[in-house]
Amino acid sequence: MSVDDSDLDGIPELPDPDAPAPVEMIPLFKMADEIYEMPKSPPAGLALEYLEKQVEDGPDAAAMWLMIEVLGPEVYKMLKEHPSLEFDQFNDVFDRIEKTLLGKKGQKASDRRGVRRRPGSKKSRGS
Repeated sequence: MSVDDSDLDGIPELPDPDAPAPVEMIPLFKMADEIYEMPKSPPAGLALEYLEKQVEDGPDAAAMWLMIEVLGPEVYKMLKEHPSLEFDQFNDVFDRIEKTLLGKKGQKASDRRGVRRRPGSKKSRGS
């Protein structure tokens, strides 16, 4: 049975599941004039897995897992071994990752672990 091209007018065209999806990136942090990025809209499955890991393994283990997933093992290791990275700077990076992943829900998760902002920094949207 053949399909007439006129039968195809107005039907949705879905992307090829084997083709890589385009990923829009946003800046995450800058170091030595190099900008490190993360996906602007991470997949919902990543957020769900992060929340599951918080319940199963605790928030600290889930945070470490998320950092590795978003940054990749090489950038995570670079930050881990950075000799002068301050805790507040690390928290700023993690806070951006979590808020991008969870949106407004990310603030509640951060509040359970403590303060994630440097004194005098701008308040996040929705605060």
